[in-house]
Amino acid sequence: MLHDHRKRLMRTCGNFFRRHTVALFIALAVALLYGLSHPILAGRFAKEGVEYYPTIVTKDERYFTVARTKGVFLYGAASGDVATFEHRDAPAGLPTVPHLIMGYLARALGSVKAAFITADYLFPPLAFFLLYLLMYELSGRRIVACSFATLMAISPRLLAFVPLWNDYYQSWFFTQLFRVQSRLPLDRFEDPELTLPFFALSLYLIIRSLNRGERATTTLAGISFGVLFYIYFYYSTYLAVALFIMLGLSLLLRRGVFVRRLAEIIGLGLFTSIPHWLNFLHFRELPAYTDFEARIGPERGRYFYTYPIVLFAYLQQAVLAGATLFLFLRRHASRAVFLAGLLLAIFIVYNIQLLTGFNPQPDHWIKPRQIIVALGLMTIAWHLGRMYSTRISPKILIAASILGAVGFGYKALAAGQLDIQIVSGTVSLLLLAAAVVFFLRRHSVFQWRKIGHGALVAAICLLIVKGALTQRNFIRESMVDARLPTPVAESIEWLNEHTPQGSVIGTLSFETNSLILNLTENNVFVADGFLSSTSSNRELQDRLYRLAALMRLSPAEVGRFFATEATYPPKHPNEEGLSYLFADMLRARERGSIFTNRGFRAPVLSKAEHQTMVADYEVVIGEGRLTIPYKLDYIYIGTDELTMFPELAKIKFPDAPLFRNEAATIWRFKSSYLPEM
Repeated sequence: MLHDHRKRLMRTCGNFFRRHTVALFIALAVALLYGLSHPILAGRFAKEGVEYYPTIVTKDERYFTVARTKGVFLYGAASGDVATFEHRDAPAGLPTVPHLIMGYLARALGSVKAAFITADYLFPPLAFFLLYLLMYELSGRRIVACSFATLMAISPRLLAFVPLWNDYYQSWFFTQLFRVQSRLPLDRFEDPELTLPFFALSLYLIIRSLNRGERATTTLAGISFGVLFYIYFYYSTYLAVALFIMLGLSLLLRRGVFVRRLAEIIGLGLFTSIPHWLNFLHFRELPAYTDFEARIGPERGRYFYTYPIVLFAYLQQAVLAGATLFLFLRRHASRAVFLAGLLLAIFIVYNIQLLTGFNPQPDHWIKPRQIIVALGLMTIAWHLGRMYSTRISPKILIAASILGAVGFGYKALAAGQLDIQIVSGTVSLLLLAAAVVFFLRRHSVFQWRKIGHGALVAAICLLIVKGALTQRNFIRESMVDARLPTPVAESIEWLNEHTPQGSVIGTLSFETNSLILNLTENNVFVADGFLSSTSSNRELQDRLYRLAALMRLSPAEVGRFFATEATYPPKHPNEEGLSYLFADMLRARERGSIFTNRGFRAPVLSKAEHQTMVADYEVVIGEGRLTIPYKLDYIYIGTDELTMFPELAKIKFPDAPLFRNEAATIWRFKSSYLPEM
């Protein structure tokens, strides 16, 4: 009996691997594409005799995502505050599973660095293969599924603004297609590297449940949907809205089977998510919760978004939803309900503030949207191609290929700043397609199916080549970004070797604070206020003020930490204190600012508000003898602070420093260092 069961299992696995061999090979290529940069960079750095630091390359990883993973690595549990010693037992208010996965992977491998390197070999190919299974379940065509998954792994936003009806959307499309970026999209922790596989898995299990009605699949779909709440807010919320729309469509269409399956998925998912909501309610009880929420920068108010980029999304996804219902409802009802529900969800998620009164960083809805739009477009294109391609004359195809080559070349050149290798490769492929069609027509062996397959294979190859060129750029940039100056690295290494775990380091450099959280087992005195700390705004300011007073900075000098265009333009990273302490709280004061100037706007602070912040510091230094009511173990003065305040080089404490080189000086803090103000 056991032998027969083993034989059936082996036969099933064998059939699976044979059926999906090509996809598995592409997944392997994706793994190498994302992972090989690490041994290449490590080898080059080793030749130079310097340490390779893969976790400091991007801003998100440098400032907060790695720190949250390190908290799990050190203490075995997720914390809401990974920066300050006093609040390290605070509950986590954001999804924790990605950091738990990475933290325990780091524990298994011995370091956070090893976990981040290993993750690049594991999670991008996993996301690729799950996206492949999703499209394969929808289309039943392996080549279509491979094309979709490769697109999502290399250039996921390519189709986000199709049709290209104005210059902006055309420029976007050609930039996404032809410009070689500096980093591949799935190489960003935690989203989308660890979040996308869970989202793709949920989508795959839901459509499989609707298609096949398997009891086990329906149960797994519900659990997967519930787990998504522990993964990423934008994916879980989008899918929750979409599932209720699918349920409503099924009721309207009187599809009782779909209603039962969807109700089970929703119910089981919500039940699975209960611990998440209980933890969130606990997090909301923190005294500084309102400050933490404000620093995320939600747009507040009850209004309907009508900005051009949002109106385009409404129209685009409404048309696609209508097309899926028209094309698939009669013969493929599960496909129609699934895609229409996903596409129509955009109307609610973009306007969730009508229900809640706020919408946290609504530009982030592009993350699920780009996947759903590509899924709808490619499913519809595949269906129309299968239905109507045989009615198109080969002569028309030849003319279209030539015109497409000319049009692509012209538009690509007009967009500017594009990689000539990608442009010339695409134009050459279109001209080659015209030549192939002409040859096949002349020899009476023209087959639309083979032409379509050939075009998709060429697209996959082009995307993989673009990915390789992107990694080439990434390696070049990382030769600068993934290293530390040797003296700075020596100071970080000294902290690792000579300070107990959990020691609090006081430094006025925001960059050094990020390195301490990223590369050591210590806490920092001046925490960033985005996702690393649950401290109140007042406490964040007070910590900065008291450390500045300890280092005898004047009010005018402290004012430089809060530089804005209204006062004077920041010229140094440490003059961006508003962003470091308050994150997006001062960026979203206008309705729709997240869409109108996202990524370009500086924190808004009037001269009067700036003067108030400086006056608050004057209160601290007017107390008499300075007091520090927070844990502080070591004082670190490095090159960043000396660049801003050269006079700090003359600072003297009663005791000799424990460490000194040309980049940093470190003292053990003693209460006798506190000055009379």
